Amino acid sequence: VLHTPNLYAHFWGEEWTHPAFADDIIAGLDSLFAGYSGSAYASIATEYYDRLGPVTTVAPYQGHSVSVRPAPSTGGLTGSAMIAEVCEATNNQPDPNGIYFVFTSSSHGAGACAIRAAGSCGTGRQAKPVLISGIPYASGELGTGCDALQDTQTGHSLALAQIANIAVHELAEFVTNPRNLGWTDAIGVEIAHKCFHVFPASQADYPVFSNGTQWKLQGLWSNSAYRANEGLPNELGQPGCVFSR
Repeated sequence: VLHTPNLYAHFWGEEWTHPAFADDIIAGLDSLFAGYSGSAYASIATEYYDRLGPVTTVAPYQGHSVSVRPAPSTGGLTGSAMIAEVCEATNNQPDPNGIYFVFTSSSHGAGACAIRAAGSCGTGRQAKPVLISGIPYASGELGTGCDALQDTQTGHSLALAQIANIAVHELAEFVTNPRNLGWTDAIGVEIAHKCFHVFPASQADYPVFSNGTQWKLQGLWSNSAYRANEGLPNELGQPGCVFSR
């Protein structure tokens, strides 16, 4: 698991420099990542652990960067492209304790909603490990988005709400299953995928982060909730999807 990772956001594509395109997304994701650390939502993952101890709620946000290099074409999101972009942006000196979220200005199209990848920057003894989550742009149009998230309550734009939900999905799975060596269920499903499409029934139950911001986010799987027959059921009817701990 990742106990106390540093979080980085990187916006890839010249379109992010246009206020009409960026809208509230960059500032909103800054707020999302800044408030995740120390939140009750982040605390869900603290029941997962390795020999060095459990995941903590500490995940300091280190800010964002913007690249005007052309982003991959729609549907062209790949792990190798994401790694190469972060290596370029960090001058081959990525934070070995970091998770880099790369937000492209191109949409997912028929491709993946997000891609997690582990690799390295540089070669030989100078190589530095890097963890990447590549997340394409969501149009913000009703009925769109990888999770078909519809949010008209929090005040965030729909595009921000959709991208934020996918980003937190990826973050939860990164801290509990980095490099595919951490927790999955018996058939290989991770804690966010086990609760895909499971949202709070009302706005009163939407997660509130440590900076006071509220987000409409999917549930995360809790083994302890499942054993206690608590939490919302997932698509298989299994209770255990929770929004705080």
